[in-house]
Amino acid sequence: MVKMSTFDGLSMDQHSENDYVNVSVNQDIRDSPGPAHHSGRRACIWVAVGLAMVCILQLILNVYLYVVAYSTSGEDLLKITRYDNLTKEKDELRFSYSNLTKENDELQTSYSNLTKERDQLQTSYNNLLKEIDQLKTSYNNLTKEWDQLQTSYNNRNNQFCPQNWKNTLSKDRDLLHTKCKTLKDELQTNYDNLTKERDQLQKSYDKLNEERDQLQTSYNTLTKRRDQLQTSYNTLAKEKDELQTSYNTLAKEKDHLQTSYNTVTDERDQLQTIYNSLTKIKNQLQTSYNNLTKERDLLQTSYNNLINQKCPKNWKKFGCSCYYISSVKNTWNAGRQDCLNRRADLVIINSREEQAFIKALGHRSWIGLTDRDVDGTWRWVDGTPMTTSYWINGEPNGGKKENCGENKISNDDPVMAWNDQPCDHENYFICERFG
Repeated sequence: MVKMSTFDGLSMDQHSENDYVNVSVNQDIRDSPGPAHHSGRRACIWVAVGLAMVCILQLILNVYLYVVAYSTSGEDLLKITRYDNLTKEKDELRFSYSNLTKENDELQTSYSNLTKERDQLQTSYNNLLKEIDQLKTSYNNLTKEWDQLQTSYNNRNNQFCPQNWKNTLSKDRDLLHTKCKTLKDELQTNYDNLTKERDQLQKSYDKLNEERDQLQTSYNTLTKRRDQLQTSYNTLAKEKDELQTSYNTLAKEKDHLQTSYNTVTDERDQLQTIYNSLTKIKNQLQTSYNNLTKERDLLQTSYNNLINQKCPKNWKKFGCSCYYISSVKNTWNAGRQDCLNRRADLVIINSREEQAFIKALGHRSWIGLTDRDVDGTWRWVDGTPMTTSYWINGEPNGGKKENCGENKISNDDPVMAWNDQPCDHENYFICERFG
């Protein structure tokens, strides 16, 4: 009876402790999202990998912000390079974001699996508690029966029962004692097993709580990192759009400049061709210029010689020419022949000054002008057409009858003195030759 009471006391204390653990575990399991131990390690590894990736992305983002802060946005080439770098970084961030999303999904799956395992453990724990209660009830019933039998046995011993009854009761008592001992051992074994399972469950529960807290902290950190990365991604997306707009504008300007460049290149080629042609022409002109310069120098020398050369006797000097005024009258043809005999010809007037000089000689005389070949088309004796004329007002007016030109002195005008006359009319004549 002492031993049974002691075991009964232990059972009651254990039952109270189990009730406390049951209430505590139920409350913590309901509040806790923690996984099993082996899944928790895998999740921690994924969290560590995710944190490493986040650190790398943060470093890339800091480098990018540094480059953006100190880059020269006014240069088109740097804009295009920056646009390419931002595009690469955006793709890398998008890839990292996808990886973090996958890791988040895997953690969510692990969390769901751990939740199922927690529910299964909770169910097993509840079943064990029910078994404990049932065993406790059976133990109490057996204890009551043992007490009753013990009382009955004592009462019967006190009475004078037959010997066969005592033997029967002794056997029943021994049998009951054996059954009680067996039940006690079974209950003690079950109690020890339940105690070990409870301790294991408590340890697993504590580990699950720790892993849950770690995973919750990692999840919160990853959530903040994800939000920061999302913000950075949105900022990069805006900058990418702005750079895309700038890039498109630069592309249009580039195309426009390319078109202008092609046009300018064509014009340059044309100008180069023209320049080459002009260079050839310039060289030709330079050659001609040099030749003309030589001729000019020769003519200048000749001119100087002519200027300095004296005219024959009875000839008058004007410019580079010598003029002879006949002392007798003759027809236009005879006068010209006389000039030719003197290695000269009838005078050809080339300037206003020469005309004034001829008129100042004071003789009405033939000049080397005629329209005998074509009436109305006056030419000099060297065949050149008349370009500048000094006709008296109303002249020429003789038609086909008057085909030779003379210089009259009766007109008061100092220059205008030409008149047309019949070629067979006799007149003084003026010869001209170069000195």
